[in-house]
Amino acid sequence: MEGVTILDTIKDLPGWASAVIIVGIMLFVLCGMAGFSVKDKIRYIFFAFSILGVIAIIIAIITFSPEISYRVIVDDNVNMNEFFQKYELIRREGLIYIVRLIEG
Repeated sequence: MEGVTILDTIKDLPGWASAVIIVGIMLFVLCGMAGFSVKDKIRYIFFAFSILGVIAIIIAIITFSPEISYRVIVDDNVNMNEFFQKYELIRREGLIYIVRLIEG
């Protein structure tokens, strides 16, 4: 769009992917440690949950698509109605707008 200057592109990890990665790491570490401290067949259950944690991490990393937003400066001659029809405002930092393209 003419009159809009893109300063920076921001790629954010979606919230669900971050949560899956954190839970997967916790599951891997806690079940792995518990698996070494118990005996017999219960050990295999803990190791199975540990492997599920690793699988969850791998799936989250492979399937996530980053949310892309932009830091922009808008000139005075830009029609703000048209600007907000094209971009979704995430937040404003002084004269800098953090926006995301509206799909469709």
